[in-house]
Amino acid sequence: VRALIVATRLYTGRAVDVIAFSLGVPVSRKAILGGRCVDSGEYLGGPLTKYIDTFVGVAGPNHGITLQVGGVAIPGCVLSVIPVCNQVTGLYSGLCPSESEFLQDINRQAGYEGQHIFAIYSKKDQVVGHIVCGKITSQIAGQMGEKVYENLNHDDTFHNTHHVQLAMIRNHVVV
Repeated sequence: VRALIVATRLYTGRAVDVIAFSLGVPVSRKAILGGRCVDSGEYLGGPLTKYIDTFVGVAGPNHGITLQVGGVAIPGCVLSVIPVCNQVTGLYSGLCPSESEFLQDINRQAGYEGQHIFAIYSKKDQVVGHIVCGKITSQIAGQMGEKVYENLNHDDTFHNTHHVQLAMIRNHVVV
């Protein structure tokens, strides 16, 4: 993701707009943030903030995932038994307010994703959920706006919001 952002910037000579969906949101945020990887210590380089005009995070698990069980929300990664839930590089959010090292890393700073930062999410997202450990998981610290839907599922939150994404990219507004 980072290489694609850099290549696009070098090719066009212009600021890049990034629309990320689902797990692509925290991954893209780390690509822009740069710094050291929490598992390997590899240095990715400095932040790419100055090269990003608009960042739109759609249905992103920025604070982990939550599952709906009988109307009760429980952290989806209470146990780190599947790879996506591991406590270092995964979406672990099991013992509130604990988060994985990766999630702590991308949430430690605010506003680095670009000049204009937006979030789009649904309260009925069946994949990432809505609230994890008291936080709205799809919100991004430093965002300038958000579009919240009441009843869209995870995929429809992306596929049915192209007009909203476009307004955020072109005009830096929420419609």
